This record gives sequence, structure tokens and C-alpha cells, in this order.
Amino acid sequence: MRMPRCGARLAGLLGICLAVGSLRVPAQVVQRGVGDDPASRDTAGLAASRFHALLIAVQDYADSRVTSLQSPVRDAESLRKVLVERYRFDDVKLLKNAKRKDILNAFERLTAGLDSNDNLLIFYAGHGNWDDVAKQGYWLPADAERMQRTEWISSDDINAMLRRMRARHILLIADACFAGAALMRGDEDKAMERLYRMPSRKAMTSGSNEAVPDKSKFLEYVVKRLEANTDPYLPAGTLFERLRIAVMNNSETTPLFLPIHNTNDQGGEFLFPLRKPGSAQMADVDVLVDTSSDIRGTANPGRLKSTTTPRGAVEASIGDFVELINKKNVQDLGSRYETMHNKPEEWKEKLMRFIREDLVSAKLVSQEITFEGAEEGTAVSDVVISVVYNDPVIPTKHQGKLHFLVTHRRFGGDWSLRTFSLVDKPPY
Repeated sequence: MRMPRCGARLAGLLGICLAVGSLRVPAQVVQRGVGDDPASRDTAGLAASRFHALLIAVQDYADSRVTSLQSPVRDAESLRKVLVERYRFDDVKLLKNAKRKDILNAFERLTAGLDSNDNLLIFYAGHGNWDDVAKQGYWLPADAERMQRTEWISSDDINAMLRRMRARHILLIADACFAGAALMRGDEDKAMERLYRMPSRKAMTSGSNEAVPDKSKFLEYVVKRLEANTDPYLPAGTLFERLRIAVMNNSETTPLFLPIHNTNDQGGEFLFPLRKPGSAQMADVDVLVDTSSDIRGTANPGRLKSTTTPRGAVEASIGDFVELINKKNVQDLGSRYETMHNKPEEWKEKLMRFIREDLVSAKLVSQEITFEGAEEGTAVSDVVISVVYNDPVIPTKHQGKLHFLVTHRRFGGDWSLRTFSLVDKPPY
């Protein structure tokens, strides 16, 4: 017999006080629940944009008075799988049974690390609470106590962090009891570019002012529609329209998709960028936190670890990177590009234009690989590539070198190129 989980999945409470009701609902079904303006900065557009996801799933609670849940971690893992395998998400973080400080620290890292070429999807599944008098919503992290709000996370806390983030688009996927209550406060490629350039802050919730079951039909159809999609860029609003009727026909909830109140939404939309057929999965996927051992006394696997140093795998990946340059695949290259060493952002645009318009060939000259501890699953490579290119002014060919710093991360048993940065300017 399943216990209630009213209010859990209070996902996306950012600035919207995504509501939730009581922690317990009698009977057999567990319910869930208890900077600056990005548009003002230059961007290299969709081809060079980066996509990140923070997935928070809390189902085991230290306080025995808070009912444990069954589905949040499983649901978050199914969402992570489809984002990594079918969409161009190169940075996916999963927080399992996270404490208050873990969640807030994750938001702080995102606030410090994202800029106008970044897009962020946030998913939260766990208990929540809604204070109807204060019109304030709360998330309940793993260390929350039922009757003490000191370890809860308020909507005002999250809203403030959301306003500070410089990401161009932020999408919250909320699957919670009463999740939408506070939302009520207030050429195709070219079309996608226009939609992308307008900043957005929106939330997609499993219900409005109502309870939702522990076994989520909402998240089931989110994943199904993402798996079935063939559009190169899928707007969040289109995704919502494709799942809304199915959720209503197969559950007692009415999902919502609305702007988040008072967070500088300017009418744009988060886009899910489909991977090209045959393209490599380059996502940096981490299970950052799992405090299950603190609650249940089980072993905590923590961060994925490697027992070997697979230099050959990294070398092969660098070979694939050189091949991407030879194929002039600026879309995949742009999605993994980062400017480092205090170099100007405009170098990104120049590099992409150089590869797309004037590059003739590229050949690996040297690579020096330094592992920052295989246990941490990271590797840094100093890579020099010889290039032949056409002069953009005088009709003649030249030879030069491109010098990169390339980072790799371990994902499961494989090592994948995570980011690369140009150390010197393109040859012209």
C-alpha cells in the first residue's frame, strides 16, 4: 500500500511559490508535496549555446514524520536519460536526497557560472509546503523537519537566486500538488533564433491547485514526448501542448505552463536542442549528492569513480574533436566551447567563422594529457592542431596552428570531451 505524498514534486518554486498542501493524504495513493539583462549582451546564437540541467530528487527524509516517497529519484533518472541521449545537454547534475545546503550551493554555482549563452532546465521532485496566509511556498530537502522551517527552502530564497542568474533561458519542470497555484499571480530556424534571443523564465507544472499522485503521469508524458520528438529545436510551449491533453485524459490533474512571476521573463522560450543523428553524447553527468546513507544507513556511492586512467580513450576523443573541426561542424563545436584565460568572448565567434568559412584541413600535431586524479574523473589536455586555411582577402592558402585546452570527464565507463577553449586567436 502506498502512502500519500501530497505536495512532493514541488518543482520549480522559483519565484512562483509552487504550492503544496499537507504532507499526508489518507488512503492508498501517496501524494507529492509536504544581474543584468541577458538580452543586453552579445550571443553567438543557438549554434554556440550551451544547455545545462539541474535535477533535484528527494524521497528519503531524516524526520520520520515526513513521509518517504518512492518515485522522485526514478523520475529524475528517466528525465536525465532522455536529455543526455536525445538532446544537446552537455552538463547534467542530479542531486539525490539533497540537504538544504546542497541545493543552495548548487544554485550558487549556477549563478556564478552561467552567462547569456547558457540555458538551464531545473527539475525538482520531493515534498513541499504551501503557506496560504503568507502566500509562500517551500521545498523540503532531505534534512527538513516537519514542524521547523529553518531547514526548508522558501520560494523567496529561490526567486532571489533566479533573478541573479545570467542564463538566457530558465525552465522549471514542476510535478507537485498545487504546483501552479502561485503561477496565477500575475524560416523555422530564424523563428527559433528569434524565440531564443528573448530571455525567458517559465515553469511547467503537473497541476494547478490540486494534489498529484506519487506515480506521475505528468513526468511520464514529458519523457515520452521528448523521446518521440523529431524537431531540431523543440520549444517548451510546444512540448507542453503535446502532453497536456494526454495528462488530463489519464489523470485527475491539469498541468500548467506560465511565466514565473517577477523574474524578468521577456517572452522567449527554452528550447530543447535535438542531437544530430549519430552525434556523440558529450554530456557531463554527475550524481553530486546522495545522502541516503545519512537517513537509511546504507552505503553511499557518492561521485562515480574510476579505477584506471584510460589515456587511450581520451586520445581517441581528441581525435574525434579534430575530426569535428575537419568536418566544420560548428554546431557541435560551439555547444562545447568555453572562453578561458580571460580571453574575449568575441574569439568564439571568430573561431566558428574561421572554421566554417575558411578552414581547408586540420591535423593533430601534439597533445599533452594531465589527469587531475582518475578518482575525480577529469582530464585536461594541451592540444596543438595544424590548420590549412584560405586567406579571406587574398586568394591563397596559408598554414598555421590552433592551440586549445581541452577538458574531459568520465561518464559511466567512458571518457567524453566536455569543453575546449582557444588559447590563441584564430590565424587572422
